[in-house]
Amino acid sequence: MSSDGSGGSDGEEQAALRARLRDVYWIGGGSGAGKSTIARRLAARHGLRLYATDEVMADHGRRSSPADSPLMAGFAAMDMDERWVSRSPETMLETFG
Repeated sequence: MSSDGSGGSDGEEQAALRARLRDVYWIGGGSGAGKSTIARRLAARHGLRLYATDEVMADHGRRSSPADSPLMAGFAAMDMDERWVSRSPETMLETFG
């Protein structure tokens, strides 16, 4: 049984999630690095749907508490070097999950 009591194994749930997200691409980087510009160009060139978090993150942050979103709270407390220079790409991926 899975941790949520649904009856499926964690492995099955992860496989299902991977299948649902197989066509989702994430572009990460520091502020002003050109992520939104590149994402718009890629979406236009390849006929992809773009979900830009720039428009929704501020609202999400206002509605979330540190208890509800501890990773987001920790990220918000970091300076730019702590966010984008001092952490490995693997750590970034793990903490954005």
